[in-house]
Amino acid sequence: MDKKNNVKEVMPIHQKYLLSVEEASIVFNIGQKTLRRFVNDHADEPFVIHIGANKRIKRKMFEQYLDRIQVM
Repeated sequence: MDKKNNVKEVMPIHQKYLLSVEEASIVFNIGQKTLRRFVNDHADEPFVIHIGANKRIKRKMFEQYLDRIQVM
């Protein structure tokens, strides 16, 4: 964060390690509702990380998971 201008720099999605459900929805072209339900149903999978009440998706691990499955 730039203290002089109080401006927060935004990292491009393709560089992020963790994605919100909204960001993952864009990256993987999966609807937010479907993805949110999937993450809730698979909360113990290694690609889901809990940060307080929020869940984040480990981008690379989730991508590898999607490569292995046939149906979501």
